[in-house]
Amino acid sequence: MLHTARVSQSSYDAPQAQNQQLQQQNHLLVNGYTDNAPIGQGPQDQGVASNELLSQKRAESVMQFLISKGMNPALLEAKGFGDANPVASNDTAQGRAKNRRGELTLNPS
Repeated sequence: MLHTARVSQSSYDAPQAQNQQLQQQNHLLVNGYTDNAPIGQGPQDQGVASNELLSQKRAESVMQFLISKGMNPALLEAKGFGDANPVASNDTAQGRAKNRRGELTLNPS
């Protein structure tokens, strides 16, 4: 997924039982990240002018997906980190792809 904030189709098969357990017991922080490539014209045309904003929108997309699956919105928080904390080198296409990600952090209630 190059410079997009959409939830991938493969993510739509999340087990419902796990969702219910998370909803009842935990606060979930949804972190969004990007690679360090400049924002392209397409996202800029949609009002996304920075990697920080793209990562925030990515995290919010995941959060909205979880809400659509029944998660309690009061237990969710989305935060974008831009190109901070890369998990791979941004020098290769494969590394940049790994850095365009969302991460979920559970905090027991």
